Amino acid sequence: MAEALGLAIFFASVLVYTFATLYYEWGLRINWGRSLSHVDALFIALGTLTTAGTGELHASSELARCLVLIRMVVDILMFTGIMAVVTGRIASDK
Repeated sequence: MAEALGLAIFFASVLVYTFATLYYEWGLRINWGRSLSHVDALFIALGTLTTAGTGELHASSELARCLVLIRMVVDILMFTGIMAVVTGRIASDK
């Protein structure tokens, strides 16, 4: 179980890093309403992952919206996979 949790944390970290990098690289005013700093890009990456939202920072172009949509799908698939592994491990322990 601890191994699965460690793997989940690793994949979530890689996911946040990857998308924060993409958000920063495409962090133009036309895509986000303002130019993004490194902190802004990380804020959006974590806000999307936790579903807490990002307040005034939002995708304002089709490119940025598509990137966020891809991120949402990846998040759903990742968490579904994690839950399947955890549920399977719990069920096999009984």
